Parts: sequence; C-alpha cells; structure tokens
Amino acid sequence: MAEPDLNLLRLFDMLYEERSVTRAATRLNLTQSAVSHALARLRATFGDRLFTRGPGGLLPTARATELAPRIHDILVSIRDAFAPPAFDPAVSQRGFTIAAGRYFARLIFPRLAAMARAAAPDVRLRLINIDQALADDLDEGLVDLAAGAFDDIPARFDTGLLLRDEMVWVAAINHPRAAALADPALLLAERRIDIFVDHAPRPLRADRPRDMLPRRLSSEEMVPTHPREPRERYGAQVYDAETALAIAAATDLIAVAPRRMVEKLADPAGLRVLPPPETLQSIALVMLWHRRFADDPGGRWLRDLVKAASDTA
Repeated sequence: MAEPDLNLLRLFDMLYEERSVTRAATRLNLTQSAVSHALARLRATFGDRLFTRGPGGLLPTARATELAPRIHDILVSIRDAFAPPAFDPAVSQRGFTIAAGRYFARLIFPRLAAMARAAAPDVRLRLINIDQALADDLDEGLVDLAAGAFDDIPARFDTGLLLRDEMVWVAAINHPRAAALADPALLLAERRIDIFVDHAPRPLRADRPRDMLPRRLSSEEMVPTHPREPRERYGAQVYDAETALAIAAATDLIAVAPRRMVEKLADPAGLRVLPPPETLQSIALVMLWHRRFADDPGGRWLRDLVKAASDTA
C-alpha cells in the first residue's frame, strides 16, 4: 500500500459521514472534481472501491466500513494533539451559541447565564431560536448546542437528556364556569387554545438533505392537540405556551401547557391547574451537539453547565 496521505484520510472520513461527493466537497471547500480525483487516489491507495453509488448516495464497501472507525480515531487523535490542552472558563473569552425555543429561554437560560457569569465572567453566551437550518448550523459549528425535542436525529449528532415535564390543564382563576371545569366530560367540551408551530422556512443549501427539520422544537411547542376534534373547537391558535397562558388568564378559554412553566407563571398570571380529565403526554427536553466536537473541552464545559442549570429549573 502507498504511503498514507492525511488529506486523503480526512476526505475518506468526510465521504463516509456524508455519503455524498457534493456534500463532502462543500464541507471541505473543494470542487466536486477535486473530490472525485481524490477518491480515485483513495481507491488506489487501499486497493478497494471503498464507495459505490446507490439510490440514496454513496454506499461504503465492507473494506470502507472496516476502515472508517480506525481512520476517524486517527484523525481525532491528530486533532487532539494540536488542540489546546484544556479549557479554563475563569480566563476564557470564548463565545458559545445555543439554539433553543421559549421553554428553554424562559426556564433554563436565565439560570445558565447566572452560572456562566459566576464561573466564566468573560465567556459570551448567545441564544438564538431554532429554525430549519439547524442541521447546517450544527455541521458548520455556527451553533454549539441545541435544546429542544427532536425526532429522527442523524447519527452524526449526540444527545443528552436535560429534563422531563408533564402537561397540565389550566384556566383563569375567575373562570365563569368553575363547576364545569371540575367535570371531566364538561371540561373536554370547553373551547381551548391550540398551540401550533408553523416555522417560517429559511432556505437551505440545495445540496443539503432535509434530514433534521424541527418537529415541535421546545417543550411548550409540544402541547398535544386533539385530532379527534375539529379545529372549530379551538378559540385561539398561538405558537407558544407563554402566550397561551396569558390568553387563558384573560379569557374563558382553557389551555394545556408544561407544568414547570405553569408553576412559574400561574400565580402572577391569574391561572390555576385543573384536575386532569385524561392522561396527557409527558415531554422530554434534550440537548444536541455534533459528535465532531464531542471531545472539545469548551463544548464539554458548556454541556455540563446546561445540564446543571436544567437540574435546578
């Protein structure tokens, strides 16, 4: 076998992860032609086709599947050799970007910011909303961490559970039909507030798959609707639980919202929790990051801090 070329190994690692010449070329800032030529050199180096074309993109051969973890570990070791030895939050001036919804912003981020200020006074935290380009932003390191609820997470992302919450029914303290709210059958007949998420699309690059579009991206956006009932049963439709709670406090409409948010807002907002007429789904808030940065000391510090802030929410 020819002498290994580290640039070719990096290309192999990217092709194995992306399963696409186009996407690998974009991430490596190379032309497709250059990647194709480099793939030919890889095949000659290892004496194997390594990747074949399939209906969903490149398919690794048995030899490529055998090589992939070994080559990835080699590249990680080389990167670690040149990385700073440690992350010292007390003196770091690094900035971190977190993508999350309003549940995280209201219940966890204030505590996170206070803990960060105490441990790392010069570290900068930036909180942005989640949109359809989240996968791209995590791939490119534009977002260090995302917090929300996700379906079908691609293997290149790692996750960690932050907290679980339960959904509860709420109504205004001075609701005009207090007796009806105590009767499960009558409660279900009340008009309610629908929390419906319709994210405005942000254009994605044409060569990126829509492999991780937001589902209901934060806990307050996961409020279960009742498909068995017509939409006419809802007296208002909003995109977050905080707004729904404010409407419930000011009207005779009822709402379903995460208990932690209700407990934080119920008294000042003039709300009360109702006896549950039926079992509601629980929700799980997770944090999400790209596995490429799993060993980054600063990233580990951020994840530990977010978990600690969530544990006290």
